[in-house]
Amino acid sequence: MIFVILAIVSKALTPAEIGAALAVRCASDFNKSHGVIPAENEYNFANWNYEGGTIQVGLWELTEQLITANTSATAFVRQQLRQKLNKHLNSSVAKDILTNQAIDWGYSVGDKVALYPTAYAVKLHFEGGTSTEQELVNKAANLIKTYPHQLTVTSTNESTVSRQVTWPAVGSFSPEGRGIWGDDAFMGSSILIATTVRDHLVEAGKQIHAIHLILSSNDNNLYYHGSLGPSHHSCCQWGRANGWAAMAKADILSKMYDLNMTSEPIYPLIMSAFLSHINGLLTAPRDSTTGLLHNVLSEPLTPPETSVTAMTLYAVCVGIQKGFLNASYETHAADLFTAVTSQISTNGSVSSVIGETGIKDRWEDYGTPGEYPHSAPGLGGVIRGIAAYLKLVG
Repeated sequence: MIFVILAIVSKALTPAEIGAALAVRCASDFNKSHGVIPAENEYNFANWNYEGGTIQVGLWELTEQLITANTSATAFVRQQLRQKLNKHLNSSVAKDILTNQAIDWGYSVGDKVALYPTAYAVKLHFEGGTSTEQELVNKAANLIKTYPHQLTVTSTNESTVSRQVTWPAVGSFSPEGRGIWGDDAFMGSSILIATTVRDHLVEAGKQIHAIHLILSSNDNNLYYHGSLGPSHHSCCQWGRANGWAAMAKADILSKMYDLNMTSEPIYPLIMSAFLSHINGLLTAPRDSTTGLLHNVLSEPLTPPETSVTAMTLYAVCVGIQKGFLNASYETHAADLFTAVTSQISTNGSVSSVIGETGIKDRWEDYGTPGEYPHSAPGLGGVIRGIAAYLKLVG
């Protein structure tokens, strides 16, 4: 399939220059709120939540690829990252984790524990840090095992994090916590994967594989956004839910490979899930103008969306780098990169990223992607995708 790309980015910009523009723009906006109404819901790209956590992980990864190409951008962005991480060590959530207090999880696993501490783990990996930062990572990972809602796949006896929140057609709320979200393949596993503890990685693998068994469609290898219990699927295969799950599988396979854990029984199961999901994403309909995947993957009438395309790019690049995918996938990586960067302007702003959305009853209800800076929930995936491509091409 041939795509006619209408690029926003100047052809004069190299991939590294695109990455630098994106990184500097995001880090410059750490202390700004971004026009989301009502005011108390305004996003800050460095908040302790899943958005801030993923954005900051992405910026650590992106600046690692810019160290040689753009030292000034790297220095600026990393200084901003350090300042925010230092500040959040004094937050109430960090103090609760560090002092072993009971955690108010709210209605999801990602915001309070599972995602923001991964930014500390990535910092520790790239440049070291304090014993307090390491303790926070370790305790956050241990806390995931106390998350109150779990759903078990009886055929494999694998359990995964679940939620009380569902979607309107099934009552929106499950007191028993039987709501499965594709997003939670990433939200519930990231801090476990960020450690080097083998038991944590096996636990994360079981969670990710359980979500795969529940949500993956045999028809097209794409994930439904959600399920009530193990088999009552929601209407649609929302893009970013698939993107979260693809990144999670790439992350855990990469970490287990690096730690020589490929003989673990869960490893080939995740690998099989990864390969089928990647091929499902790469054969899903794409917008003929931009080359982007659609907001609802199986519904070409929904708008093109940048974050799922970038998350797919990330997973493909990791797969190629580690040898999970053969060299023929390099063409897919290049096409995805072109599509994603067509939505990044020379000042680092990103277009066509959908905002936060719950599970919906109909594909028509999934909304229209907006423009940065209103779409923090998907921005981290865009940054990670660009970083992974820069690492792939050197």
